[in-house]
Amino acid sequence: MNPFDKYQFESFSLKGDLTVLSATHEPEEFPHREEQIARMADAMSSLLLGMKSSHLILYGKTGTGKTSVTKFVTSKLSEKIGGNLTVCYINCQNYDSPYSILVFIARTLLGPEIVPQSGWTLDRIYEELVSGLKNLKKEIIIILDEVDKLVEKNGGDSLYLLLKVTDENPGVSGSIIGITNDTAFYEKLDPRVKSRLNKESIVFPPYNSEQLRDILLPRVRRVLGDENYDETAVNLCAAIGAQEHGDARKAIDLMRVAIELALRDSAKKVTREYVYKARDNLEIDIM
Repeated sequence: MNPFDKYQFESFSLKGDLTVLSATHEPEEFPHREEQIARMADAMSSLLLGMKSSHLILYGKTGTGKTSVTKFVTSKLSEKIGGNLTVCYINCQNYDSPYSILVFIARTLLGPEIVPQSGWTLDRIYEELVSGLKNLKKEIIIILDEVDKLVEKNGGDSLYLLLKVTDENPGVSGSIIGITNDTAFYEKLDPRVKSRLNKESIVFPPYNSEQLRDILLPRVRRVLGDENYDETAVNLCAAIGAQEHGDARKAIDLMRVAIELALRDSAKKVTREYVYKARDNLEIDIM
């Protein structure tokens, strides 16, 4: 017996790709983040003139759009500037030391062969990175996602080193975008980092249920069309996401799992009941 025989998926057909409800989907529209996008564009507009941009610190709870908006804005800036801009995205959960940060940036911006597998000293990597960036002759944007993790582990050493790369080397023009959910992040920095971090702060407030509904509904329609869901299911996902500190990621995950459960049951449409089942599935504690 094949355990997959029972999954016929004859309830309704998906009108679009379910990945628009996944964490990897990068949207082109950001309802209720127009102000943050405009402020980021203002701060980085000097790059269009070949001038240095301010560093940015983005604050907001999980699921408030900080990372997605940052990738969107920097991609649009790349379109405008063309080949004269290069962007390096770093998740500081994975790269959390001065050495790993510099190696990752060097290999991303200058090529994977720049640092041999046998490794170099930190000073050698710094020198090679600066030399390579001078020869690259491009504007550099370094995105540090969860930058507070970097500071928690190493104090200000990693951030101080990156600021030296971008701010103290003639011929290297770069800016840093730090993303954090720690509202006290800046106050925890030591004075030597603060003195170099000429930054602008942008806050991403939590979404309310109506805003989350505006985010969810276009995606749901792309996946299901106009008839294969109850609007109360979308409203419930939005309400639960709003209760979870305005977390859009939570609301989107709930909707995706609810659709998957409805498909497995060969249901005629996605209803509130499937949202409740999805919530229970996502919140099960495994001992």
